[in-house]
Amino acid sequence: MLNCINFSIKTKSALILCALFIAITSCKRETSITGRLMLDCDIPSSYTRLHFMQIRVFPFTGPKVSKGITKTDAEGYFSIDLETRRNANFDMYIGSKKMIGIPASRFDVVLDEVYLRATYKLYIQLSPTEEYTETDTLFYRNNNYQWKKVAGPFHEGQILDSLDQLVYESSSVNASRINGEVFYYINNFEDVEKESYTSEICNKNWIKVIITI
Repeated sequence: MLNCINFSIKTKSALILCALFIAITSCKRETSITGRLMLDCDIPSSYTRLHFMQIRVFPFTGPKVSKGITKTDAEGYFSIDLETRRNANFDMYIGSKKMIGIPASRFDVVLDEVYLRATYKLYIQLSPTEEYTETDTLFYRNNNYQWKKVAGPFHEGQILDSLDQLVYESSSVNASRINGEVFYYINNFEDVEKESYTSEICNKNWIKVIITI
C-alpha cells in the first residue's frame, strides 16, 4: 500500500513538472522585428522578399515553421510582427540565402544594417627576414580565392598585391566586422602560413596585411 502511495505521488509530481515545462516552453507572444537590408555597402536591397522561419532550440531542435513574409521598401527598410515561442530563434531567408542571429527572446528586435555582402579593399605588404633570389617563388591567396605567385627577389615594404573588389559575405544579421586570412608559402606548400586581418564592415579605407617571409 505504501509503495502504491509513493508511486502515485511521484507520478503526480512528474505530471505537474511536465505541465509546467510545456507551459513555459510553449508560451506564445508577439515579437516585432525591424531593420534595414543592404545589398552592399551604401546600396540598399530594395523591394526584397524576406521570409522568416522559426526553429526550436530547446529542449530539442524541431522542424522549421514559416512565421511570416514581408518586403523591404525602396530604401531597404523592413518591419514585421511575428507570433513566437520563448524558446525559439528566427532565421531570415532571402531567396536561398539564410541569415541567422535573430533572437525571439525579446519583444522588440531592432537590427542594424544587415549586409548581404560587403565590398572591401586590401593590400599585401612584404617583410622578408632573409635574402631571396629569382629562384624563389612566393605563393599566396586571400581567403578562398585562387593562388597567385610572384618570383623573387623580395625586399622590405614591397607591395605584393592590391585588391580593391573583394567581397565579404556573412550568414549573420549582426555582422559588423570583416574577417579574413592571407595564406602564403615560399616554394614548398608544406610550409604554408597565414596572416589574419579584421576591419569594420564597409570601412572605405584600405586594409593592410603584412606577411613575414
